[in-house]
Amino acid sequence: MRAQYPVIPVIVVSASEDANTVRRARDFGAAGFIPKSSPMKTITEAIAAVNAGDEWFPPSLNESDDHSAQNCQSVCRRWRRSSSACC
Repeated sequence: MRAQYPVIPVIVVSASEDANTVRRARDFGAAGFIPKSSPMKTITEAIAAVNAGDEWFPPSLNESDDHSAQNCQSVCRRWRRSSSACC
């Protein structure tokens, strides 16, 4: 669908809330991901954000992404000590 209509934002609504499912939706071009268990206020905010041109993904994913980035930086620092390149 993104290939046929690239300007139309896609929001995935799913019963699955695991981080891998959310990441895959983002990787495949979704502008948002709303777990079905979300309260109506959250659903409304997510749709409004995407309609305004922003992305909206569950805050828990953003926190885990921040944690992953911190872990990567830590690994890179240790790796740099023994190598001249890092990701």
